[in-house]
Amino acid sequence: MIARHLGCPLYRRITRRFRENAIGILKAAVVGSQKDYRVSRDCKWLPDKVKEECLETAKYVEKAFIKAINESNCGREHVVPSIVQFCFILLESANEETGKVSDGAEELMGIEELGIKLLKTLF
Repeated sequence: MIARHLGCPLYRRITRRFRENAIGILKAAVVGSQKDYRVSRDCKWLPDKVKEECLETAKYVEKAFIKAINESNCGREHVVPSIVQFCFILLESANEETGKVSDGAEELMGIEELGIKLLKTLF
């Protein structure tokens, strides 16, 4: 049985590893949806329907993260450090991102802008 008090080094390692894996998965969702949209937008042979679906998916991912931050009321003191870490990981991964991605009237936040918006929403 794993001791659940904060003094147990094994428990801290397990929770840290879980947090790092979870943040990696969340980052992959954001970066992947943005990248999929950029590639589909620039691809000449893809049908417009696929391009629209990629745009909608990327927008949905953005909205889901913003909604999750807005609704994170329970145990906020435990959640805030992980959210801040996630936002800074997004900002670090934005070095290859060029900023806003626009497609006519449709606009998609860039990774950097999403990270900043999540931090603003949090505080």
